[in-house]
Amino acid sequence: MGVNEDLIESAKKGDLEGVKNALENGADIYAQDENFLTALDWAKRKYRPEIIEFLKKRGAKEIPRPKKVAEGIFIQEVNGKYRILDNRGKAVSPDFDFIAGNFTEGLMAVEKDGKWGFINESGKLVIDAKYDEARDFHEGLAAVSWTDEGVKPAYGLVWIKTDDKHGYTSVNKVAIPQKKVKYVFETRAAVKLDGKWGFIDENGKMIIDAKYDEVRDFREGLAAVKLDGKWGAIDMNGKVKFHLKYNYDEIMNHIRCYTGWFTYY
Repeated sequence: MGVNEDLIESAKKGDLEGVKNALENGADIYAQDENFLTALDWAKRKYRPEIIEFLKKRGAKEIPRPKKVAEGIFIQEVNGKYRILDNRGKAVSPDFDFIAGNFTEGLMAVEKDGKWGFINESGKLVIDAKYDEARDFHEGLAAVSWTDEGVKPAYGLVWIKTDDKHGYTSVNKVAIPQKKVKYVFETRAAVKLDGKWGFIDENGKMIIDAKYDEVRDFREGLAAVKLDGKWGAIDMNGKVKFHLKYNYDEIMNHIRCYTGWFTYY
């Protein structure tokens, strides 16, 4: 057994010296077993008052139950930090300041020291935490922002390229100058330029000029857009499919009927 297992087993048995030795040898006071129970939890269940008192003096506190976010993967908050656990209660990631809470396309945004990156479902940080903002992955791309040259905010898209033959993974990034990027849907990402919204493709090329006051993401080839207080809809190339003469609810109904996407927005 490892020191974490020693700690928990000693707490179960009421072996105070075993608890002390495990902690002295580097055991995590918040280590958990396959039932997501800590040494403190077991000491309370087995009514080991000496061990309870000792662990509390060492700073142990009751911690929330973990939240399941994927098969065999859990998130737990411990003293204001967040970690990923496997189904045996073992921590498989370092502690993060914040975890987005959901995997999309096998990746989840995490915050560490004020910067954002992405972990995979094994808890491994596969995109370094170096971005000021990060959105969820969609269609293999995520919108991010960072500080360019330490002064100006920069925006772009980030993705992972995996070479199965040679067994390596590389992180790729494209900058979208002066544009704030939203999520990617159907190979189009909404971007904001000089207060107006348009759309780029997955390579960062401007496909639909930034001229709208508000936009919604593409679904089934259509996106709702707003200009001068009126809503309409455009296709993937910017062609107007529904003229800008509706209120928001009206254009949503038109898009739902046209596309059959009844959960749209």
